[in-house]
Amino acid sequence: MNGNPPAMTPEMCSALLAGSYAKWQSRYHRYPIAAPPAAQGLLPMSLARTRKVLQRTDGNAGAWKHTSWCVDRMLRACDHDEHRTLFPDDEVHSYCAGHGRAKKKSTETSLTDRTSWVDTDIDFDPASSTTTVTAWSAFTEVAEDTARDFFDLAKPANWQAGSGIFKQSVPGTWHAPTGSFLRANEDLGLNYQIFEQAEWNWSPEMSGGFVNILEITEYERKRYAEEFLGFDSKVLKKLFDDDPRIEAAMQPFTQALIEQHVDEPAFAIRYDYDLYRSLRSRILGGWRSGGLTKDDGTYQAAWYPAKARDGGLLCIEIKKDLLFSRQVDVFEDYSSLLNLMAPALGSLLLEQLAHDGILPFLRGRH
Repeated sequence: MNGNPPAMTPEMCSALLAGSYAKWQSRYHRYPIAAPPAAQGLLPMSLARTRKVLQRTDGNAGAWKHTSWCVDRMLRACDHDEHRTLFPDDEVHSYCAGHGRAKKKSTETSLTDRTSWVDTDIDFDPASSTTTVTAWSAFTEVAEDTARDFFDLAKPANWQAGSGIFKQSVPGTWHAPTGSFLRANEDLGLNYQIFEQAEWNWSPEMSGGFVNILEITEYERKRYAEEFLGFDSKVLKKLFDDDPRIEAAMQPFTQALIEQHVDEPAFAIRYDYDLYRSLRSRILGGWRSGGLTKDDGTYQAAWYPAKARDGGLLCIEIKKDLLFSRQVDVFEDYSSLLNLMAPALGSLLLEQLAHDGILPFLRGRH
């Protein structure tokens, strides 16, 4: 095991800062944390030290924005009182505040406007180092034929066709004696395995991927029909509950939006996914065997037709538990460093899957 950690790049600083703030400023764990050796020069951090670290990226606009973006989203998610004062550069703050969010007040948005929202909640369990990220999103004025095609793409076997992240998603069975995955030649029912290859490349530095075997458990529509009664209300409430002022301003709008759509969705889907085997992973370096101990969660979505016009309301909730294993320890406690990054990585991935990756598909259909 190599005892010399890699140089701390601005991108690694941003990930460490983001992950540590998510843990430190969490609603449930308000205390400084111990850091792995590679991060001892950075953590735990006061806001004053954070500013000094961010100053290391001066002269590189891309790195500055990337660093600010990661830290800002974590401070925002953890309700940090000083997240606006951390970044004196108004342009950078506008860049951060505008990414992936469209939280307009009701006076600025018509009930018939085509718009969307996304929000994430992040929790970090210090005992296990497990990150749990939940993303909610909603899209208005989605046509019925578009919704039908979306729900077909949302099936695990079709992930690679619509997300921009999944390169492969093949149903079948893992054959342990040969260490190979056997593609299914017929419908496997509601319980089956998926070979998934997910890769992302948001910037040359912020790239990575996983190759996993997942256990999929789908639910028959009749088993969860009642759960989707009120699912639209739950999602819309979660989208605006971070700030009491925004929540109060949006309440009349969201209530009116719900009342303009039917109670029971025309299309709905729900499934659980659980990590069966981690084959390869790549974070801040090359591909390595294994890498994940946990990559589990739930996906559910529903489309509610409008009562008096064409189109409808699409609501999505995705939950993911993420934990890196010691298999990725290229130096001491490297997995601990990655688990500090997991809140930032998890929120980026889920916002892509719940919102940013869906927008091009919806726009292409209008």
